[in-house]
Amino acid sequence: MPKCLRMPLVGLFIALAVAVPWLAVPRSVEGHVRDAETGRPLARATVKVGTQQLAADAEGHFAVAGVRGLASVWAIAAGYEPAHTSLPLGMLLGLQHELALDLKPTQVAGTVTDAATGQPVAGATVQAGQLEAQTDAAGRYVLKRLLPGDTIVARARYYQDSAPVAYQGQATADLSLALLPVTVQVSNLFTGEPLPAAQVAAGGQAVELDAQGRATLARLAPQTPITATLAGFAPATVPASPGDAIALKLRPNTLRGTVRNQEGQPLANALVLLRAPGEDPRPTYTNPAGEYQFDNVPADATLLVRMAGYARAERPLGTATSLDFQLQPFVAKGLYIPFGLLVRGVEENVQEDIDLVSRTEMNAVVIDIKGDRGYLAFKPTDPLLQQIAVTYEYIGDLHKVLDECKRRGLYTIARLVVFKDNVLAEARPQWAVHRGDGSLWRDTEGLAWADPFRKEVWEYDLAIAKEAAAMGFDEVQFDYVRFPSDGDIYDMEFSQETNRDARCQAISSFLAYVRKELDKTGVFFSVDLFGLVTSVDPNVRLGDLGIGQRLIDVAPWVDYISPMVYPSTYLPGHLGLPDPWRQPYEVVKISIDDAHKQVQTLIRPWLQHYSLWGVQYGPREFRLEKQAAADAHAWGWLFWNAGGVYDPLAFDPK
Repeated sequence: MPKCLRMPLVGLFIALAVAVPWLAVPRSVEGHVRDAETGRPLARATVKVGTQQLAADAEGHFAVAGVRGLASVWAIAAGYEPAHTSLPLGMLLGLQHELALDLKPTQVAGTVTDAATGQPVAGATVQAGQLEAQTDAAGRYVLKRLLPGDTIVARARYYQDSAPVAYQGQATADLSLALLPVTVQVSNLFTGEPLPAAQVAAGGQAVELDAQGRATLARLAPQTPITATLAGFAPATVPASPGDAIALKLRPNTLRGTVRNQEGQPLANALVLLRAPGEDPRPTYTNPAGEYQFDNVPADATLLVRMAGYARAERPLGTATSLDFQLQPFVAKGLYIPFGLLVRGVEENVQEDIDLVSRTEMNAVVIDIKGDRGYLAFKPTDPLLQQIAVTYEYIGDLHKVLDECKRRGLYTIARLVVFKDNVLAEARPQWAVHRGDGSLWRDTEGLAWADPFRKEVWEYDLAIAKEAAAMGFDEVQFDYVRFPSDGDIYDMEFSQETNRDARCQAISSFLAYVRKELDKTGVFFSVDLFGLVTSVDPNVRLGDLGIGQRLIDVAPWVDYISPMVYPSTYLPGHLGLPDPWRQPYEVVKISIDDAHKQVQTLIRPWLQHYSLWGVQYGPREFRLEKQAAADAHAWGWLFWNAGGVYDPLAFDPK
């Protein structure tokens, strides 16, 4: 043996010779058990030294006495991998040594993915017992300190929980999530009944509903709009996310109904006006069976029905899908309140007339809102009117008068003079009637007239009529709907060549235009005509009396025609009567009968309530006029007195 090896072996033999006696000597062993990652003591960890087993204290410390030899040492704790060591050789020599047992936590890692796409699900929560972790942007997670038998589950918003995985010490556990479906129920908003025929679409999917109006939509992205549509209903859209249960309630938006009279007979061509906040009014008209229909009806709609000869009816739609109307007859009987009575200081005269109407058989008043001189009885709000119109400076409060009439339940008619308009002609001379020399043509009163051919004039008077409707008048009545007749009529020039047909066409077109626009307000529309118009053959050369007025041209566009059948305006021989001034019954009766022979439109005549030409009219004559109107089947009557003065004895008390 070489000399170099002899010396280490000698040392080893000496050490063994010294240590062997110590192997049989009992001694104590102590140490601590900690978390290998955090250094935290593992209280109650199980420690086994040789054949002895004990639990570490609250600080992870342990001590064992009577240990002989180089015993093995094990440490075990729930959620950790077991740790093993042996007593160091130094302890055989009696050296004191504290054992350090550091336990490595158990660990499982994995990825959470979408079951259908395989894409990672970020932000998912993975749980195992009390342990919890969140997935990162790549869907990865790590759980540590798991216990055998722990169940690993992943969950995320909009997904079903993953299938559970039992932890048995494996290092990897991948999990997958399936998106929750969206359930949809489609029903009628008003009745609650299911609507299985509705079409449902969302995120490019179109699904069919079952018999209960239900369907399930898979794999919708969060906040995907779901829309249900069905003919006769307003579409409904609701944003939905996976897992939502959506109730789509469709509002019926097709409205049908009928309009009938008090006997239940259908009323054809009745105006039915649909109005809703923020939308333009929509007029329609009943068919011969009295039926009407509106599609795409908005919420909060109101329905107004207007028919000549009947009281206007108005009802909110509410939850109805069908509204039937039974109109009640209405016959206006009233008197005229002239412009002059609206002037400040004489308002008590207006009150006297309103009182007279209220306590007698009458139920209506005709109030001037635009007088014979073209002045207005109110301050307009329309921009065009504000530029041109002139409000009479001494006028009183028209709104106050109107409110008083409404309070008493009176039917209110707004009278406005149309083409005789000195204010408009002077403000816009290019819209006026001219002389041959280019100057304004004026009548025997020195007043200029507007040109009935001009569309701008139509717009101006239509704007006034609309303001009357907005104020709350029940009816708008046009007067002086004609060409001029008093003055040098042979020196008049218009914007178009004039003859009978041109004049009649202008008046008819004007009224048709106004009627179409006024129908959007629901107001009644009437015109005043010369009394002789009712009895003149419309087909003769001057069948329009040279002023463009023929019943057959006017009748289609108005609710009521009011011919001014004042006996004092007829000459001997007119209507075949020798003395019309003293024959009030005959004048009124013949005129209305003649009107009925020409048109079907309701005739509501103007009757004379004044004396002229030395012929005195009193209660007897006034009552004869009323009787003639009734006998001729007129639809009511209106009395005219330029001063607004009426004899109470002409009227029956209520």
